[in-house]
Amino acid sequence: KLIVVTNNVQGTGKSTCARGIHHLLQAHDFRTALVESDPNAPRIQDGFYLDMGDQPEVSELVDILENVEALVLDVNSGSFDDFSEFFTRQDVEDVMMELEVEITFVVPIVEDVKTLESVVRIAETFGEAGEFVTIATPVGYDEFKTWEGSAAQRAMQHLNATEIAMPEVNETVLNEIESRSLDFASALEGRWELPRFLMNEVQGWMLSFNAELEWATDALLPDRVAIEKDGEFKSSYGGGVALGA
Repeated sequence: KLIVVTNNVQGTGKSTCARGIHHLLQAHDFRTALVESDPNAPRIQDGFYLDMGDQPEVSELVDILENVEALVLDVNSGSFDDFSEFFTRQDVEDVMMELEVEITFVVPIVEDVKTLESVVRIAETFGEAGEFVTIATPVGYDEFKTWEGSAAQRAMQHLNATEIAMPEVNETVLNEIESRSLDFASALEGRWELPRFLMNEVQGWMLSFNAELEWATDALLPDRVAIEKDGEFKSSYGGGVALGA
């Protein structure tokens, strides 16, 4: 499975979504890799980096996929054109099809004009290439525009996208994280090094997010779990049960 997390607008929660999905895959015992394309993003242990501005070769993705069951690609803000060119020039869709690797596009959304415009563009560019999941993230913008009934929502519904929502983060927790000169994605990655009370809050949030992601497992998890879903593991899906609870 190749999971592409993308929205061209900065601050929509892409890195947080990517880390949450990476954690979900690990919790389901999949071998997974997280690939960053932002040189300023916090690195995870054993993670990878591809600079979309340098137009990498699709073989670099293939090399990573040879050793994992799922690859989560976090496409950094402002690099949509570079990624789109890479996807087209390198025939990524055809290469993944030959390798029997399914593609899922995860699109974080906020109630903002530019963000929703970006969602429409993603749908127009990659609509035939894979499955889609939208994640409403609790971020506020000045250029308010509602998601409900928007052209962006209609475009995603046309693609049968699964719509889920990211849990809100307690403001006190955010303030504590910011006081340590961290962003939330960095705190997620380094949560075991935080003070115990803060670590527990962040870990609790991660479990809540995993519970929400469970509603999108058909699009996010590789095929073998879809088979198990109809068998002995069926009861662990569809009810939003928090992993590790």
